[in-house]
Amino acid sequence: MVLTSSRISHNNKENAHVKPCLKREIKGSLPRKRSHAVQPKTCLVPSRAASTLQTENLCSLLRENCKLSETPSKGSILQGKLRLPKTLRRPIFRPIAKQCLAAVEPGLARIPLEYIRQNLRNESERMYDAISKVVPKQNQDGTLPRAIEITTLDSSIELPTHILAVYSTPNATRKQISLHPVHSIILASQCAHLPPMLLISSNEPASLTLPVLPMRLPSPRTFNLLLRYLYTHRTSDILSALLPLPAHNCSDAAKMSSRLASAYNSPTLISLVSAVHGFWSNVAALGIFEDPLWEVIDFSWEVLLGALESKMNPGA
Repeated sequence: MVLTSSRISHNNKENAHVKPCLKREIKGSLPRKRSHAVQPKTCLVPSRAASTLQTENLCSLLRENCKLSETPSKGSILQGKLRLPKTLRRPIFRPIAKQCLAAVEPGLARIPLEYIRQNLRNESERMYDAISKVVPKQNQDGTLPRAIEITTLDSSIELPTHILAVYSTPNATRKQISLHPVHSIILASQCAHLPPMLLISSNEPASLTLPVLPMRLPSPRTFNLLLRYLYTHRTSDILSALLPLPAHNCSDAAKMSSRLASAYNSPTLISLVSAVHGFWSNVAALGIFEDPLWEVIDFSWEVLLGALESKMNPGA
């Protein structure tokens, strides 16, 4: 069942009594700090092949937000040649553009964003399960086409609308590009730095040709984790992946740091730090402003820096 403006409008009437609490919830979900922030140096840049997807303005948009300080901040931690900031700053807040929602379905531009997100919360788990059942067909010549045919064994699922081709370097080879089936409404309703997406339709029920959207991100290896969150909003999944310990029932950063320092060697901890930094870079580059997600990033960074400090300076 596809999420449309008429479905959302109908659900709005049924849920009219929850408007006040929804407004408080949305207000509380905005970032607490909107000051100018240090951003990932790399930015979200489509390849030339994506020019017809109207993404030319994206690079200039992100250049304004994605700047990396060439000198460490006063609060940075220096471990030999390893220099890390004590905190990962949040990006400058930017609202979701209505034209991005209208590109998905014209009627969505007239519906408040909070209601769109509320309806998606009821559908997104099922939609995430659907993309796991979709298989993009591989191009035999090793090139990245403008559109890819997908197949699925379950014709009843809500098929995705796009294939994201995620990469990190301008001259990435086909092997360095990961393909991710996605539903455009999931990204358009949560990623403020995303360009409008154009859907290529098909009449075949269990086979569809989807447009490929090339997307240059700082950390392709952590994108799948972020995509899972955008569908499920389970912060526990993020925490388990970024801080791989048997249990995460401890909210004490110092105790978690001690456990990580005991469980892993320095190279592994540095690899985990790199993963958190990459995850943060993707969140900042896409323009995702959700407090629960940022709280997990802040906590993970604090814990890992504490573990690394303890490992490198055991007598401190």
